[in-house]
Amino acid sequence: MPTLTKTIDVATVTSGVRSTRKVAAKGGKETKPAWVEQLRMKFSAGVSHTFLITGNVRDLVTHRMTLDAYLAKMFLMPTEDGVQYFDMVIFYDRANGIRFPVDEMKNEFVKQIGLAAPPPQATGGVFGSQPQEDRRLPSEPIAAFAAIEKLLKSDRKTADNRLLHCVVIIDFAESLLPAGEWGRLTEQDRHCVIKVLSWAKDAKIGNHANPIILVADTPAQINDAITASASRIEQLEVLLPSPEERKIFVDYLNQSESGKQKERKETATGLHFEKGFNAQKFAHLCAGLKKMHIEDVKLTAIRMGVPISSELVKERKTQIYKNEYDSVLEIIDPEQGFEVVGDMQWLKDYLRDEIIIPMIEGDTTRCPTGILFTGASGTGKTILAMALTREAHMNMVRLGFDSFAQTILPLSGGFPRWMLSMCYRKNGEEHHPRNSRF
Repeated sequence: MPTLTKTIDVATVTSGVRSTRKVAAKGGKETKPAWVEQLRMKFSAGVSHTFLITGNVRDLVTHRMTLDAYLAKMFLMPTEDGVQYFDMVIFYDRANGIRFPVDEMKNEFVKQIGLAAPPPQATGGVFGSQPQEDRRLPSEPIAAFAAIEKLLKSDRKTADNRLLHCVVIIDFAESLLPAGEWGRLTEQDRHCVIKVLSWAKDAKIGNHANPIILVADTPAQINDAITASASRIEQLEVLLPSPEERKIFVDYLNQSESGKQKERKETATGLHFEKGFNAQKFAHLCAGLKKMHIEDVKLTAIRMGVPISSELVKERKTQIYKNEYDSVLEIIDPEQGFEVVGDMQWLKDYLRDEIIIPMIEGDTTRCPTGILFTGASGTGKTILAMALTREAHMNMVRLGFDSFAQTILPLSGGFPRWMLSMCYRKNGEEHHPRNSRF
């Protein structure tokens, strides 16, 4: 029997998910992400036991916890009256091979798949770390998948005859299940794709309630056979922080800095903002950034010995998007509104009634799905668009179509979906393009 057995109720661990707005209204406490509730509901309902998580997967999930650590905690957190018994979390990626949070899980895994007894060595005791490489564990994908499959299908039970469960988390899934034509994939890639598809439809794995979680940056990087609806693999998207989540995180950074100042016997003033700039404006200006990027702005200000200002945020934001999107996207922050647009009062009235007021009031259903400005060069189309952006309090990006057409479009398989996804990530709100009006 396993030596490390913890009683877990996944429903109890994740059922506390509440809407961000409600929690923010009650004092700005940190919340569980929406994708956790989706995973819980679909897994507990038996819709699927295999999931593909994409999106903002390289960011912090909580204030201090990455996605892999969050998933491990979600399945291993003990509760008083648990109904499911997860005693093992298995991590795998092509570079690092099979890993475990603690050595006890590794030893149990080795025992269950029939490998030799573990050599004597000190326990690391740190998540994901191992004092020295355990050469008994296969790192090559085909052999690793075969070993993992043995555990997924094994009948492991507790002393009182309750079934034990494990969760398998495959990170950087795009390196194992790459997109592309079937004939161009390597034999190893084809094997991995077929194996994951068979796991997703395996009744024994489903009956054993052993979830399999694939993690990748975007679905476009994953083979079409995996993302197809017939694969029985459910897709979950990790969104960028919403306005409320950004404000909660900024408040956390403020409190954390105050704590450090108290430890240094200094006056606890928290984050140092430029005059006229505050935490609310800081969070608003960080739309489209990850939590780790928001913290990076704070660290940059401290390192430079300057207060956090709108100019510092904009400068850092520009650098981040330049590194991420190269010359495809340019961030624009208009400084003037309709006061710089001469005449065209009828057009400004239309834009104010049909776009600006609905956007400010949050009634986006009244907005048109798109606007096309036409006219000869120099007639003010760009200036009007920039003024509209400022009046409606929206974010604005300029698409460098030449760079886009030469570098991205030939590989993307389509223009509209890619562009909308980029604008959505830039906007940083909790609404997805498929549920929003542009």
